Amino acid sequence: GVFGAPLKHATKCGSVTAHGLCVPEIVSRCFTEIMKRGLHVEGLFRLSGAASEVEVLQREFDRPPTYGRYLDLAHHDIHAITGVVKKYLRNLPDPVIPTAYHSRFLKMDEADIFNSPDEISTLASLIQEFPVAHYQLTHYIIILISYIQQYSHINLMTAEALAIILTPVCTGLEQTLKDIPNSFVRSTRPHMRDMRHFVETNAKWTHVWHIIIENHRQLLEV
Repeated sequence: GVFGAPLKHATKCGSVTAHGLCVPEIVSRCFTEIMKRGLHVEGLFRLSGAASEVEVLQREFDRPPTYGRYLDLAHHDIHAITGVVKKYLRNLPDPVIPTAYHSRFLKMDEADIFNSPDEISTLASLIQEFPVAHYQLTHYIIILISYIQQYSHINLMTAEALAIILTPVCTGLEQTLKDIPNSFVRSTRPHMRDMRHFVETNAKWTHVWHIIIENHRQLLEV
């Protein structure tokens, strides 16, 4: 299946979007449905769909050889659709923003470079360095962000609210949080240090995503 498989493998059996981007089938189908009928839905991406419906969608998208290509999403709850695509992205072995680039993003945030005149070109240049599959997926996510933000007065997904959602989904931080309890078995002190580090890192990434969302138009034009 595609859940838990490397992004480049899922992309091989994916689709080319209307924007010319090659992405996994689940991303293409779900994003298209979200753009079609989800933009006016309050709490888009924030509210959870029924777990049972998310599981049904996951099985369909994980089933070869079509991986959900002909699945009719029209009658599925939009929150279940956002739920299954979030689950897919969270389970990528290397996150949407590849782990190899994390330190550079976080160093830019620490240096407060995002407040300089070159912030957008710096961000865009770094994203363009990603492996092709990760770059195209990130670009498509920014396109979806642009649609959501057009209707943020209706769906109530402000840049801050969306950043809070995208941070753990696109950076692998949720997996880090799951691993933290293992340190508690060894010692309380390392556990507390790990938790503090997680909170600090999450705050930095949320700020990075806030900048990406606020400047989505410029990033798409670069």
